[in-house]
Amino acid sequence: MPDRLMVVSGSSIDAEHLARPLRDRGWRVETETQDFAAACWRIGQCAPAAVVISLDFEPESGCDLACALTVASSTRNVPVIFVGGGSEQIDMARAVAPHADFVSRAQLAWELKRITIEQ
Repeated sequence: MPDRLMVVSGSSIDAEHLARPLRDRGWRVETETQDFAAACWRIGQCAPAAVVISLDFEPESGCDLACALTVASSTRNVPVIFVGGGSEQIDMARAVAPHADFVSRAQLAWELKRITIEQ
């Protein structure tokens, strides 16, 4: 099982709240807040098992990132998981990334387990 994840959020506190329980479960988690373009480059470099994007902060930037990941050949097969957000943010994300997974924070660890078993 690849053990690296990338967590992306518009808030450093939110990113750490998502990352901490994953680290406790043995994942190596990198976070990116602020610079979503840098996140795209870093994802291509580190080849994570999945990218977790929070819809709770800067959801438009998260959607742009998911779109960019599907275009680049080095990242198009990396699973994207959107976490949180209200129905508007989820609908917006589904429109640009229909193959992504959408989960609550409580479901995230189980979704990652499912994805890595399928890889």
